[in-house]
Amino acid sequence: MKEELKNRILEDILKLVSIESITGSKGIKNCQQAVIEIANRLGFVSSIHAGGQVIIIEPINNAPSFAKLGIVVHLDTVPYNASEWKHNPLGETDNNRIYGRGIVDDKAAIVLAMYALYMAKPHFNWQIIVGSCEEGIWTDMQDYLLENPSLPEFLVTIDGNGVQNGCRGYLDLELRFKNTQNLFIYVPNAANNTVPGIAKAIVGNKKISVKGKAVHSSVPQNGINALTKLCHCIMAHINEPNGFFKLMEILNYSYNASYIGFQNHSNNIGKQFVGITSVCPTNCWTDEDNIFVNLNFRLNPRVDKNEVNTAIRHISQHFGCETKIVELTLPSYIPVDSKPIRKMLFAYEHVMGKSTESTFAMGVGYNAALPNCAIFGPQFAAEHDEEDTCHAADESRRIEDIFKFFDMLQLFISIY
Repeated sequence: MKEELKNRILEDILKLVSIESITGSKGIKNCQQAVIEIANRLGFVSSIHAGGQVIIIEPINNAPSFAKLGIVVHLDTVPYNASEWKHNPLGETDNNRIYGRGIVDDKAAIVLAMYALYMAKPHFNWQIIVGSCEEGIWTDMQDYLLENPSLPEFLVTIDGNGVQNGCRGYLDLELRFKNTQNLFIYVPNAANNTVPGIAKAIVGNKKISVKGKAVHSSVPQNGINALTKLCHCIMAHINEPNGFFKLMEILNYSYNASYIGFQNHSNNIGKQFVGITSVCPTNCWTDEDNIFVNLNFRLNPRVDKNEVNTAIRHISQHFGCETKIVELTLPSYIPVDSKPIRKMLFAYEHVMGKSTESTFAMGVGYNAALPNCAIFGPQFAAEHDEEDTCHAADESRRIEDIFKFFDMLQLFISIY
């Protein structure tokens, strides 16, 4: 690839990353405008849908027929605490790496998708679907589907690891307990899908602050949950801990949701690892009368709506709290031996020089919001990649790996 093209791609990635676009913020519109400007420069056409929440990018000469391939990405990000970063969270390059909130999840993917289609020039109709609420409640995709659009024959979302043919489901469950100890608990920059890296409390006249390690909540075992650690510390300063603290104590030692009411399903389907149903407290806040906590669950693919309802009833009764479903997305699945999955695996091996197998994603992405949608990159299979910095401080990627995935995506488009 010519250096001039590489530099243009990096400049456009940094352009998007420089625009703070946390889910629900005013920056979303600015970032959307920047995406449209890049699309226009590459000769594509853009249209706005779902009340301004979704951008559809297509070739300028798109025939009036179904698109054969769709690529799904998102421009919103989780929040960040700049004091925890050694590099600029709004983008910079250093020592052959590119840094910034959205480099991994998911702004770089937007630029790579546009340029890969620009370079491949496929002889079929295609779409890029750019969402704006992936890190929150998916009103963008919900409202877009209400428009009854002509969806592409097959879709991939660039928001995962290697080739992935499905994902666990997602549940945010808000619990409300009585604040019998007059506590103040707070998680700075909380996001429902992020293991808290810091949590604070006031107990009487004592201030307590605990640090952990923030990671994506789909892999809680890779982080250190500051909120559960904080609650463990608080218990030394109060009498007769209620159901809230009993729950937090369980979750301080295990992320397996079978300990609080879900079934203990096998973490394999055939030979494929699909993960347990995991649970992670990701946010907590208080008022004079109540303690609120968000539990983020990732659902094993065997979990159905009936199991979810049964588990919620158990949590409410066993721990003495009121419950509210904030968001629920059930698991998704595409057959491992389908042609598009095999073509993605071919492109992966051709570029990497290493073979991999399709895996089942531990996190949930837009593939669960749209039919017939798999996951392809932007990271490589776990055994071929470095530690994941998604949602973490100093989110970053090696520049050479950015372009390896670009080559992979371009090849997949060419052979699709």
